[in-house]
Amino acid sequence: MYEIWFARAEGDIYRCRLLKGCLHMEEKISDDELVPAEHAVVISEDPETLKMFKNKGYCCIGYTAGRDAFFEGAECVITDFDHVSEDLIRREYDHHFGIPHVIAETERLRIRESTEEDYPAINEMIRENEGASVSFFSQGDSLSREEYLDYISITYSFFEYGNWSVLEKETGEIAGWCGLNPVREPSGGDMIILHCQDAESDEESSRDEGVELGYVIRRDKRKRGYALEACTAILQYARQELGITKFCVQVSAGNESSLRLARKLGFQ
Repeated sequence: MYEIWFARAEGDIYRCRLLKGCLHMEEKISDDELVPAEHAVVISEDPETLKMFKNKGYCCIGYTAGRDAFFEGAECVITDFDHVSEDLIRREYDHHFGIPHVIAETERLRIRESTEEDYPAINEMIRENEGASVSFFSQGDSLSREEYLDYISITYSFFEYGNWSVLEKETGEIAGWCGLNPVREPSGGDMIILHCQDAESDEESSRDEGVELGYVIRRDKRKRGYALEACTAILQYARQELGITKFCVQVSAGNESSLRLARKLGFQ
């Protein structure tokens, strides 16, 4: 568990609390109340103050306070205190300390960022599931370790989303690889592209340019409803935490099971 601090340029540090997506500064804390780096996330509007905490190993988030500022080494930058989620804070903390961030949990599944140790299982799924819908990768091909490691090291931090490992809670085994990616060009003439857009989506939103949903389930874990369970949770996460409301999916024309799944998820 970690505390959230707001550090001012003059040296004062305040403990903060998240309430309904808003960050509230509470009591000032003294030097003897400071905890080690693994137990706190530091937010500051002062780049030098943030750099000092960064050098001490803390997870640091910059706060622009409505002005232009560069925060060297910050995990991310926020513009106000009114739209800060627990997931954002936790995600940056996890990334700073090399912890795979948990995206969602369902009754049977845990969806988290993929790790290097997941590579053999994920590569086997890609290789054996020709015709599955997995954004960015060609089904039926071998996925090189280098390509995979580049993907997970860049995509999560840059886009805040990607393909994620789907684990069975009961066994801890990887049952699938599902997630979101930027929309790709159609990969073949036999591909069917389906769309899903929330009725209240804002056409003017620059953040909401739409993403592509991709999913693949390990062959021996199919016919258990895992794909529907995982993708439902992923779409909910995208809407609630990332503010995304427009989605598409590409499915091979002959892949009836994936087409049925997409339509169950609301794609048309």
